[in-house]
Amino acid sequence: MAAGNEENNQEKNEESIDILFDLARNEYDNETNRKRDLETRAGILIALVGALIGLFFTVIDISIVSKGKTVVETVIYSILALSYLIPLSTGFLSLKSFINTIITREYTRMDVNGVTDQIAALEKQDLSFRLATSYKNAVINNEKLNDEKASYFNDGIDKLFNTFIAFLLIYIVHIILKQLV
Repeated sequence: MAAGNEENNQEKNEESIDILFDLARNEYDNETNRKRDLETRAGILIALVGALIGLFFTVIDISIVSKGKTVVETVIYSILALSYLIPLSTGFLSLKSFINTIITREYTRMDVNGVTDQIAALEKQDLSFRLATSYKNAVINNEKLNDEKASYFNDGIDKLFNTFIAFLLIYIVHIILKQLV
């Protein structure tokens, strides 16, 4: 009877280790996919920021400052021209955040150098447990790096939104002033 319980516990232990190994490997794959997704999205948004900055330079006319006929009008137009720096600066800050998202960092990978005959001779449950532990350590490190990337990405999104709103408001004011001049 004791031998039957011991064998039953052995089977449960092997199942548990297999479940832990699968869980750790899946989480490792999830973090790898998360990294790739963040970098892909950031790359696409870098192009969008570039296009928005390019559009800004094509649409906004700084020569409006010279159209002031009085000192007061010239000051108002000068303030408007200086306000052009707001969407431009937030656009470049957004660009910087997206570039920080795609900058390469030290990700933990599974070390294949540890594959030896001695390791290959281990029982399946010992090997699975060692691998699960390695995956766990990699996931913990990679998750921290991906959280940092996600933070840069979210910061870039916020700044891109601010850039768009500032650009839109300044463009509307610019059109209104063009109608008045």
